[in-house]
Amino acid sequence: MLLFVFFGEATCEEGAFYESLNYASVHQLPVLFVCENNLYSTESPLSTRQPAGTELCERVRSFKITAEKIDGNDVNAVYDQTSKALREIRAGKGPFFIEFMTYRWREHVGPYFDHEQNRNYRSLEELNQWMQQCPIKRSAQFLLQNKFASVDELNTWEAETKEKVLAEVSQAKQTNWPEAATLFENVM
Repeated sequence: MLLFVFFGEATCEEGAFYESLNYASVHQLPVLFVCENNLYSTESPLSTRQPAGTELCERVRSFKITAEKIDGNDVNAVYDQTSKALREIRAGKGPFFIEFMTYRWREHVGPYFDHEQNRNYRSLEELNQWMQQCPIKRSAQFLLQNKFASVDELNTWEAETKEKVLAEVSQAKQTNWPEAATLFENVM
């Protein structure tokens, strides 16, 4: 059995995180720790939460766990690094930590862009720079450049995906909320 754990970089500021790393390392548990580092915890940038020059991977390596920092907006890099991590874990080399550098475009747990809500903890310029690194657009460029797909195929896939998403959203909106009595079903 292999365990995947996904979390944001602010988790790395909690004691339970380091206890988990230590336990996984000591017992060589087959755990893939996946950190989605979007540089902000709610509205607090890393610079206000961690000492200058802090490298999460270095902290994790102090527990004798392999740790890699990857461009989380590069689908090929994500696939390659995740595949490598899984091979190592399955080979019995213990836990593995991947820090995917990415960015949250919209407000924390919300549908709006920060500037639409007059929030100024990050700039519109910063947002636009990260939006230029959109993983979907970058993947499309890769597919086109390597002749794995044509523009027409990409347009068809996009239209089909939008249609499926809209249908799922519509179905979700028409579905009743679950009964409170089911809250603890399927909880291990």
